[in-house]
Amino acid sequence: MCGIAGFISATSGRCTTQSFSESLDLMTHRGPDDEGIWSGEIAMLGSRRLSIIDLGGGKQPMEDVSGRYVITFNGAIYNFPELRRELEQQGASFRTRSDTEVILECYKLFGENCVSKLNGMFAFAIWDKQNQTLYAARDRLGVKPFYFSHEASTLAFASEIKSLLAMSHLERKVDWNSLAYFFTYNYIPAPQSIFKGVNKLLPGQSLNYYPHKNILRITTYWKPPGRTNHQRSSQGIEKEILEKLTNATKVRLVGDVPVGSFLSGGLDSTITTALMCRLTDEEVHTFSIGFENHEYDESHFAKRVSKKLGTTHHELLLDAPNTDTLEKIICQFDEPFADPTAIPTFFLSKLARQHVKVALSGDGADEIFGGYNKFFSGSAYLNKNGNTVSSYLWRILGHRWPANMRGRTRLLTSSLNGFQRYSFSAQRYTDNAALPTSYQRILHKSCLANIGVVTSEYIERLLSDSPDSTPIEKLMYVDVKSYLPENCLVKVDRSSMLASLEVRNPFLDYELVEYVLSLPGSVRLPSSRVHKELLKVVAKDIAPQFVIDRPKQGFDVPIGEWLRGPWKNWASDVVGLVGEMDIFRSSPIERMWLEHIQGKRDWTYQLWILIVFAIWDNKYSPDY
Repeated sequence: MCGIAGFISATSGRCTTQSFSESLDLMTHRGPDDEGIWSGEIAMLGSRRLSIIDLGGGKQPMEDVSGRYVITFNGAIYNFPELRRELEQQGASFRTRSDTEVILECYKLFGENCVSKLNGMFAFAIWDKQNQTLYAARDRLGVKPFYFSHEASTLAFASEIKSLLAMSHLERKVDWNSLAYFFTYNYIPAPQSIFKGVNKLLPGQSLNYYPHKNILRITTYWKPPGRTNHQRSSQGIEKEILEKLTNATKVRLVGDVPVGSFLSGGLDSTITTALMCRLTDEEVHTFSIGFENHEYDESHFAKRVSKKLGTTHHELLLDAPNTDTLEKIICQFDEPFADPTAIPTFFLSKLARQHVKVALSGDGADEIFGGYNKFFSGSAYLNKNGNTVSSYLWRILGHRWPANMRGRTRLLTSSLNGFQRYSFSAQRYTDNAALPTSYQRILHKSCLANIGVVTSEYIERLLSDSPDSTPIEKLMYVDVKSYLPENCLVKVDRSSMLASLEVRNPFLDYELVEYVLSLPGSVRLPSSRVHKELLKVVAKDIAPQFVIDRPKQGFDVPIGEWLRGPWKNWASDVVGLVGEMDIFRSSPIERMWLEHIQGKRDWTYQLWILIVFAIWDNKYSPDY
């Protein structure tokens, strides 16, 4: 696990070793154990290393035996022992025990097809000294980040935007379309970022750069599969899922450092922890976060599971953290990102890091097995498209409805088709000017003129692109393409890396994901009423029955209460700063704040987006 960076330019001058090293220093939290820089005639590669495998021999950047290729790599390749044996049979020789060297030798033998051989989470770049070309790739599900900029005959890349900005001296100019996406969804979907000229590789993409021709080519090497016609029995399916999940957990225990497990007491983390207990003879350390507010606290469930499984359990009860730490967490993302669960994720990671260097997590189970309420409500939306005439009438009536009377939102959403209604349900601020939650109500008209996208079409387009046919299947596909990589995995990567902890996700083993996504929705959710119904059947001999029977409790944070309580003065000052920014209209923002602190209306998510944006803006001082 590392932070990586690179700078390649054949014509426009070099990044100095000092400035390149300084850009790496900005990612010390991602790799506190070591720093490495390789410098060639027109290329520089760098790494900040968190040593997990081959602690002494896995230093990066790493050159192959011939000296032709150099790699910088962030992540973990879980099948590297098997790959190494296969490569050795083909004549490859190795000087280390690291998975990094396995990627190098795999690339030498298979070229760009090497990614099809890799099972893991990764973002890496390989420089070919002889041909003066760069090849880079990001893992299939998007666990690890890869930011890059390509301009003025230069390619620069890094694991975090802050390092990219430091080495490439890009203008910090805001991309208005990205800003609109942030307000709509509370994250900015790839390939765009908040800064013009800074892009992201999508999950399952690779990149080739030919500096002497200044040609950049991006290729998609993997997409989530659609449903296939399965002829297996239910018992056969359950057995295969359990085998794949067990293997996915087993390979994620590989390393030369202690491994623990996040344990919330919910189904996903309990399955992961229970399998870990079965697969290792070592003492298993588990970690949970709770809240002083009992409405949000589920730490007692984690303690009960820990006792049942016999783990050594550690927990932290969290109240509103101090605002200095809060701002540090917000700024860690380098662009506006407003999922408040990043806060407890950081403190959970910090707690785990006191005892282990790697932790397993249950991320991904909700997306592929159907753990969200939105899959059920969204399925109803997609099944009720309505007719053109009634939709037109609802829309006209909604626009004419008095703004100060309740009911306008319901009328307008009734006019939407199924895809539009589901997209609307996923939004924090909508792009519909008629609704009270529209970002068009808080931005000045001069700013709105700079926005050239209809943000709701992002989700609608993914729904249309889904290879599946039923609503449930489409919605799970959309989440694997959007919410999972752009929100959940971004949150976990940045928050855990801030604590210098590597997090591994057995449910995101691509072989397991491919298998489950190929199953019909009617197999994954047979009754269309029970969350993760198939997974619960698979878990019957793994997890305690009280966990399987327990209703789902989402991982939530009492942000709204903290804004009214311990953060009130700080938040009031930040909201005041928002109102003073040239891009915003102050009166609707002031009204939201007063209604929220007076308890008249819950504006938690909308206010949190504005607060996060203001803290980010103060840190980066971008050009609008």
